[in-house]
Amino acid sequence: MLNNFFELSVHELVDFVLRSGDIDNRYFNNASMVEGSLIHKYYQGKQNDSYESEVYLDGVINLNNYSIKLSGRCDGLIKNNDEVTIDEIKSYVGEKKYFIENNILWHLGQAECYAYLYCLKEKIKTINIQLTYISQIDKKTDYKKFNYTVEELKEKVESYIFQYLDFLNILEDCAEKRDESLKSLKFPFDKLRNGQKDMIDFIENNLTKKQIGYIEAPTGIGKTVSSIYASLSTFNKIKCDKFFYLTPKNSGFKLATDTLKIFNNVGIAIKAVTLLAKEKMCLSYKKKCNPESCFFARGYYSKIKVALKESLIKYSLFDEKIIKEIAYKYNICPFELSLDLSLYCDYIVCDYNYVFHPIARLRRFFEMPDKTYNLNLLIDEAHNLIDRSRSMYSTMISFSQFKEAKKELKTIENKDIKKALSKLTTFFNLFTKIEFIDNQENDVDYLKLEKLDDQFIECLNDMSDLYKIYSSNHPNLTFEKADEFFLEVYKFCKMYDLIDENFKIYLHKLKDDYEIHIFCLDASEFINSTLYKVNSSTLFSATLSPLSYYEKLITNDHFDNELIIDNPFDKNNLNLIINNKLSLIYQNREKSLNDVILNIKTFVLSKIGNYLVFLPSYEYLYKIKKELKFEEDVNVIYQSKKMTNEEKNIFLDKFEAHPKKTTVGFAVIGGTFAEGIDLVSDRLIGVSIVGIGLPSFDYENSLLKDYYESKGLNGYNFTYLNPAMNRVMQAVGRLIRSENDRGSVLLIDSRYLYKNYLSLFRKDRDNYKVIKNVDDLKKVLQDFYNN
Repeated sequence: MLNNFFELSVHELVDFVLRSGDIDNRYFNNASMVEGSLIHKYYQGKQNDSYESEVYLDGVINLNNYSIKLSGRCDGLIKNNDEVTIDEIKSYVGEKKYFIENNILWHLGQAECYAYLYCLKEKIKTINIQLTYISQIDKKTDYKKFNYTVEELKEKVESYIFQYLDFLNILEDCAEKRDESLKSLKFPFDKLRNGQKDMIDFIENNLTKKQIGYIEAPTGIGKTVSSIYASLSTFNKIKCDKFFYLTPKNSGFKLATDTLKIFNNVGIAIKAVTLLAKEKMCLSYKKKCNPESCFFARGYYSKIKVALKESLIKYSLFDEKIIKEIAYKYNICPFELSLDLSLYCDYIVCDYNYVFHPIARLRRFFEMPDKTYNLNLLIDEAHNLIDRSRSMYSTMISFSQFKEAKKELKTIENKDIKKALSKLTTFFNLFTKIEFIDNQENDVDYLKLEKLDDQFIECLNDMSDLYKIYSSNHPNLTFEKADEFFLEVYKFCKMYDLIDENFKIYLHKLKDDYEIHIFCLDASEFINSTLYKVNSSTLFSATLSPLSYYEKLITNDHFDNELIIDNPFDKNNLNLIINNKLSLIYQNREKSLNDVILNIKTFVLSKIGNYLVFLPSYEYLYKIKKELKFEEDVNVIYQSKKMTNEEKNIFLDKFEAHPKKTTVGFAVIGGTFAEGIDLVSDRLIGVSIVGIGLPSFDYENSLLKDYYESKGLNGYNFTYLNPAMNRVMQAVGRLIRSENDRGSVLLIDSRYLYKNYLSLFRKDRDNYKVIKNVDDLKKVLQDFYNN
């Protein structure tokens, strides 16, 4: 039953009731949304004193025994003598006439709501509305003006609310069922594992006190179920709107979704949606997102209302399979459907990008002018956030990309585009004439640049704008390389605007190419800006040691709000062995290769079972593949570069339970199989790590090292040692996943017993055994398996 009183934002109301027509990324896309926000501020900043920007308005409207508090923030309020005008600003790319004709009722509906709220507040009888349309290309401005009486506005706004009531009944019914079910919430398993109670209490406290907190908890204790249970137990107490469960790996998506299903199956009536990449969800391979190219884009906003109503009644959890079923039923885009479902779900399972990426983030939750959501973040595998956030703010464009785009566009008969391409060619040619001097530690193929020519950036922006206009006016023409290049150009120009001491620009000379890089050294400022906008954030991982390193590089601050959970599993179930007699430094790898192979063979032949061997690089993996030969009956599989999800699953499926013969999988340390996979019981009984997993000694890492040292930090530890040992500890963590798991780990590298490496071992892994040769290895393994 619907409550008598409820709150509704203008955007929620009008977007649902009045938006219609097609998905059309010629007019609406991530880039145009970012530009739209900037143009709003640009236009508002030019107005005189009679113009008031971002004015909050609200009012209670009584309709059909309901009291609705409608609220929002109008773009502008103009007062001239006795006249008042509500200004609604819209920016566009592409054809102005098409944009206005297809969206004016939607735009006008927003302004009508704001105008009515103002009339109610100020008790005035008439008011003006101005729709301001601004080109994102040349900032040319057009106006559409209207005049209303308060009676006309009352009729309009009440009709919108009346149309929304059916849907609101559905939402309120879902919320009531959720809240009632949460009263009987119980932990979904018979008993808690050691450490789970501490983790649950910590997260509940974190949520209640609106804090940022870090948790290091060992692999296998049930971090996912603990974090979701804690969030459910406080959901109503903190008046939460949504939880984001952020995870960087496909396996994390599945685990979070499966855990939410467990709660759903025991009667907890939550709604949850999994957001996947657009490419993975797309039903029209390589077609553009507009009605002329894609069948599923046509009439999307006219169909989505019925699809949402029926789907929210029928389903609780929206994963890839369910979302695509709904999309096929209603002939709508599954990716956009997943985004729209997220507005009405309690939990959103998604990648870091949807929250932290400067362009791809979900603006509907983080930058809506008329609604502030109570959002809470559960950030899984948080050790990944350092590299991931750095990559979000780093970008590159190359001469070869430009030449490929130019080649596609050479047939275009457009003078402005031809002129812009010629000008851009001149700039790129200038980069090829720059002299590289051997003055940067022998990195003769790299050159640091203090800045780029302002005219070059202007030229990139101009060419990008011209291409936007041309492609929007010619939707049936496909320029794949040009699309890719100008997408990168857009990000490149946006990142260039952000450049400060936390960025470096450099030129990379290749054999037949030149690349211009913007490299983000430290993204913590950007991550922080998001973390402090939400109600609370809990970052957790099995490997956050040393915690001070992760706090510094993720949130640039030290928190007393942290929890380190001891490993609850019997230390004797892990047989940790270190061979420190073999050198795996790069120049010694060829020399020690045969001995490494002998150690691996001895390790995996000691007991029939499944083994993973992690190697320092693909180059080394290929050498192992060439030289390693088994006389015995052993299944040997190798990771390859750019494996598809299907190929990864095939690889993991080889690790069968209760094996009759040995399977050995070779993979690269720090890669997809080194973390986030769950091979329980005897699906994995042994892990060997060859080398210490150091990041490569490349140019960008040298920049990082210098940057950290300039901040008074230990450059080597922050750039190489800490990331390396995180990779190692993640790989070791693949082995013991439950109380009953038992197995051996063999670490091969002389550096493992160096003090600075040993200091980063978790304390539950300090019962290692040191061997000198394969005879020692055989004995240690025999003793372990015979006990």
